[in-house]
Amino acid sequence: MPRNDYPQGAVNNAKRALKWADENGWGSCGTEVGKQRANQIASRENLSDETIKRTYSYLSRAAEHADVPYSEGCGGLMYDAWGGKAMLRWAAARVDEMNERNMDGAVRRALRSMTREHNQNNPDNKTTQVALGMMYQTLPGEPRERIRAIRSYLAGEPQEQQRKAQADGVQYRHAEMRAATDDLVVEGYAAVFNSTTDLGSFQERIAPGAFADVLDDDVRLLINHDGVPLARTSNGTLKLKEDEDGLYYRGVLSDTQAGRDLYTMIQRGDISQSSFAFTIGEESVDEDGVRVIEKVSRLIDVSPVTYPAYQAASVYARAEQKKEND
Repeated sequence: MPRNDYPQGAVNNAKRALKWADENGWGSCGTEVGKQRANQIASRENLSDETIKRTYSYLSRAAEHADVPYSEGCGGLMYDAWGGKAMLRWAAARVDEMNERNMDGAVRRALRSMTREHNQNNPDNKTTQVALGMMYQTLPGEPRERIRAIRSYLAGEPQEQQRKAQADGVQYRHAEMRAATDDLVVEGYAAVFNSTTDLGSFQERIAPGAFADVLDDDVRLLINHDGVPLARTSNGTLKLKEDEDGLYYRGVLSDTQAGRDLYTMIQRGDISQSSFAFTIGEESVDEDGVRVIEKVSRLIDVSPVTYPAYQAASVYARAEQKKEND
């Protein structure tokens, strides 16, 4: 249910960030999504449940930047653009209400217990029941499988796998995907050419032709860059091609509980973003200081993700969009 009863402090934070940017410019700070969010909050527009979830996700991840002066980097400016500390507290409460509506008592007790145990053992890296509730809602599988996946996440197993991969040169970027009208088929663009993305410490774009040498790679469609493949190029269930817009893909998900759950969540909008993993073959820097990926040397996977590192294209159901456009 859309709502705009967030605190005045959040509105003031967004207005302050917009005023500073109007006087000094955004520079390399923020994405179009972040700037749009600042204008929504400053104008006290209604925010959908999905927007509230994304706002909580961003503010909770970026909390370390909350008190950074605007003149010392992008972190503090963009944190206030999203409503700052006042918005974080409000969004956390709203997400908790959403989780309560969609979970039974046994799941809530399990999440509460995991939160308490994790925070006792990791005082410098605490989580919240709200955050785990959001993760539970967007994971595929039966309740027991979701709880097991969250325990694995808290133990650092997927993160350790990604750290090892990054040490070998693997990088992760956002992608677009959508649920097609065919059952268990997802399709979209894993990367869009010449679209500059703000990655925080630098900006980046992908040049046309960057994927020409990796279209025959053995690429998997995973969830959160982890687990068993739900589609794969080597068996023909995942197709890749490069056109004038970017790297297009079409995947037929496995007819398993995980595949069916993922398809449903993309249709409903529960999972709203994805990313892809790759290694860089050739790169350059253009006249604006933007890093340009000229050649990808290895394409590893395309993955819908629960908590993306960067804001990017939304995941949506093509069938629903078609109805809206008719």
